[in-house]
Amino acid sequence: MKKYSLFFLLVLLIFVTGCVGLLRTNAIKGTVFADEYIENAIVKVFDLDGNQVIEGEFETDNYGRFSIPIPTGLKFPVILLASFDIPEEQERTDALASVVEESFYSEQILVNPVTSVFTAYMFRMETSYAEAISQVREALNVPLR
Repeated sequence: MKKYSLFFLLVLLIFVTGCVGLLRTNAIKGTVFADEYIENAIVKVFDLDGNQVIEGEFETDNYGRFSIPIPTGLKFPVILLASFDIPEEQERTDALASVVEESFYSEQILVNPVTSVFTAYMFRMETSYAEAISQVREALNVPLR
């Protein structure tokens, strides 16, 4: 009887472990920050032509975190644009941006001044993400792994 119980539990464990992946939701998750986390920033998702590709606005929590569900068929790369009020200056807003490629949307995406400069560089130079990374590595003399 113990052998059957152990076998049953083992099969159940394998089944549940396999199903855990089905429960995972596809989402772009990340954090908006400058010198501190930016609370209540509004994050929107745009394509490279500036069209909003995921409807709605997604607000960051008190740690600057956000989670955006990915609809079926979303074409990457996309641009995250986080806009927020500047507390010290009444009625003034600012924005930060970041590029999200399909290969890393499931990782923690950072939206900060550095990613904003990089995104601006891509658009100014009219280059792809991969090419921009290559140019930055070359300029900073960073070897490939």
